[in-house]
Amino acid sequence: MSDPNVKAGLTSLDDEPEPALTLRERARESAAEFQRAAMAISTGSLGVFFVSLTQKVDPPLNSHERFFLLVSLVTMFVASVASIASWFADARAHASRAKAIEAKDESSRATALKEKEYWLRAETRTARVYLVAIIPGLLSAGIYMWFRAF
Repeated sequence: MSDPNVKAGLTSLDDEPEPALTLRERARESAAEFQRAAMAISTGSLGVFFVSLTQKVDPPLNSHERFFLLVSLVTMFVASVASIASWFADARAHASRAKAIEAKDESSRATALKEKEYWLRAETRTARVYLVAIIPGLLSAGIYMWFRAF
């Protein structure tokens, strides 16, 4: 008989392994909190950069500053849209899962599970798009600010 503590990677027999469901819920909460914070950053950046591009700025933006500002603006917009799409896909996946649990017949259950898988794949894809967009967005925003400061 194997020890569940050893199997879970725990060092002390006094530690109780947490159920996988609890760990998944914690991971889900962390991901949602990260997404909320990153969404706030990307949408806030959009507003600041939009004002920078549409208002008269003293000293005027040079070509490098304008380039990095535009790159940041576009990537932050893509990140914001991808974040919203990811939240929507997550909600649809869980609604489909609930529908599968409540299904009366096997056909309805299978259809709901296929929908759930579709929305989980959509969530994964939109989360990847978000990460691919937010990283260059933050980098270009940092470069823009460095150009403005020096």
